[in-house]
Amino acid sequence: MPFRHLDLTTLPFEVLEARGLLPEAFAAEFEDYSALKRGLARAVQDALKDRIVRAAEELPNGTVILSGTSALYPVIKFADASRSFDTCLVGSSSRFLGEKGVENSTS
Repeated sequence: MPFRHLDLTTLPFEVLEARGLLPEAFAAEFEDYSALKRGLARAVQDALKDRIVRAAEELPNGTVILSGTSALYPVIKFADASRSFDTCLVGSSSRFLGEKGVENSTS
């Protein structure tokens, strides 16, 4: 089965860097963390959705594997963001290891 692996560990930093805001973000983190988090949340969620959609379009009937989702917190909660994936990926479904009906195989 074809698959694509997306490592999300650095996604929030990649979004800031693409917008030219990385140096300012480090300073703003100490000045007004709540404002920084609010401003970054939508951009990270949009970037996440775009990456998943692009990967899924490249692999019709394939699997997109995500790692590093915990690095998105506290900017966004992956569980909340993932609710929109099924609506943007026609004919797909989101499954998580440990979810009922999903085998967690380490072999």
